Amino acid sequence: MQKDELIQMHAFLLQIKSYVEDGDNETKDVFTSYDTLNVAPHHVFKSKDLQKEAVFELCKGISRLFNKKK
Repeated sequence: MQKDELIQMHAFLLQIKSYVEDGDNETKDVFTSYDTLNVAPHHVFKSKDLQKEAVFELCKGISRLFNKKK
């Protein structure tokens, strides 16, 4: 996967994160590993590996939320 594709995926997952976080207090602990990375989609100067790690952390957080909702 190219770096620009990773950045697009990162932006999309960040939109999902903000949608599921909206007004929900249970989400604060779920995304701490993503938040500590301190990388955002608009940080295009950061490495491809950091962007990839951010995508993985967002995916893990979103899946944890969906597992909690069962």
